Amino acid sequence: MAFNLAADADAVGIRLDGNNLVNQPLLYTNFTGAYLPIYVGNRTAWAYDYYSGNVLTQQVPFVSVDSQYYSLFVVSADSNYKTVVVNDHLDTLNYDAGHAFVRYINAIGDSTQQPLVKFNQAGADVVSEAAAFAHVSGFSKLAAGNTTVSVKVSTGIDTSRSVELEANKVYTVLLLGKPGATGDKAVQIKYIVNGTVEANDNQ
Repeated sequence: MAFNLAADADAVGIRLDGNNLVNQPLLYTNFTGAYLPIYVGNRTAWAYDYYSGNVLTQQVPFVSVDSQYYSLFVVSADSNYKTVVVNDHLDTLNYDAGHAFVRYINAIGDSTQQPLVKFNQAGADVVSEAAAFAHVSGFSKLAAGNTTVSVKVSTGIDTSRSVELEANKVYTVLLLGKPGATGDKAVQIKYIVNGTVEANDNQ
């Protein structure tokens, strides 16, 4: 699954080794919509400007393993681009009735500040940590229901939104945008559903 979270790039292409992952541009804030099949083994990933063909990120090596799930994020800070690849380890998320699994990536284009990221449920912070740029957290098991996600620093970033978590769903929260920007490049919080954990099938 690949995401364009780089506010400096309106449309990117993704290559694994020498092959395109998808044959259409990933527009800013868009993602592939699902996990796509890739070959196992030693791979390299990088991003390029879809329309000019200019390479944006250095090649990132990773090892893809059979039956595992991976996420690739293209991020940018001050027009410096980076590709981040993580193994989602969905097979380690054990079913627990009434709970969801949630993680986040800090793709806010600021390479100097570490915002405080919080997940709050019923007035209590269930996640509270400073997040470096391009940091992808592990999945936290949270009770299903209303959750307020917030991201804040002393100056320039103070954004929150409510998310209604559904039981057994797996979520990635996307913290993105550029401090001080307006419109679709403003700091914002989005989320996607990676999948569902079932009682007898933890995939």
